[in-house]
Amino acid sequence: MQYKPLLIALGSLALTARADFHILDTICAYTCGTYEIFDSDPQSCAEYTVVFVASNQYNCKGKSDAPNIPETAGHLQDFMHLDQGLCGSGALNFYKRDNDTYEFYADGGDGSVLGTCYKGDGSTEACGSGLGICDFKEQYVCYTYLCN
Repeated sequence: MQYKPLLIALGSLALTARADFHILDTICAYTCGTYEIFDSDPQSCAEYTVVFVASNQYNCKGKSDAPNIPETAGHLQDFMHLDQGLCGSGALNFYKRDNDTYEFYADGGDGSVLGTCYKGDGSTEACGSGLGICDFKEQYVCYTYLCN
């Protein structure tokens, strides 16, 4: 019976802390330029972004509609600023820490940590068709109480 309070506390924590959003490294390839009559390969253009998608919208439509910021090809920055915020919040600032996590704060807030993002599984999903296809790669899974 000594373990009962511990189990109750852990159960409460499991109900309140869950993955609220994911940070995805994204590359979208679009057809651009003009077609030459003898040119079999159209020119393609690529756009790199970091996408912040809520866990309950973790599908192709949710990923395509999610807030995003420009990215340097192939890697996330040590500091990221998201103007739109998430889950109704204002702008957010993300800081990479030495332990390969991100902590995030309200832009212009009181300095309180709003949540932490941990390395994701790196799974990828291709979304789109026609003139453009995006590859979304999960980089971080973020836990916060903003979205509760």
